[in-house]
Amino acid sequence: MLKRIFDIFFSFIGLIILFIPFFIIGLLILLDSRGGIFYKQIRVGRNEKNFKLLKFRSMQTDADKKGLLTVG
Repeated sequence: MLKRIFDIFFSFIGLIILFIPFFIIGLLILLDSRGGIFYKQIRVGRNEKNFKLLKFRSMQTDADKKGLLTVG
């Protein structure tokens, strides 16, 4: 029970500390280019189980469809 309280407490503190940088990053992405702030993708994880990935967008929207990706 003590570990659970410890985990919840420090997770809450971490969210409070990281809220401002995450907000600023999201705002900069929004101001820099059109499109959403987040990039969503389904990836394959452990035991070939699919999971949803959500991260800040760092490329143009639909870059893969426009042929803007480089490999290698």
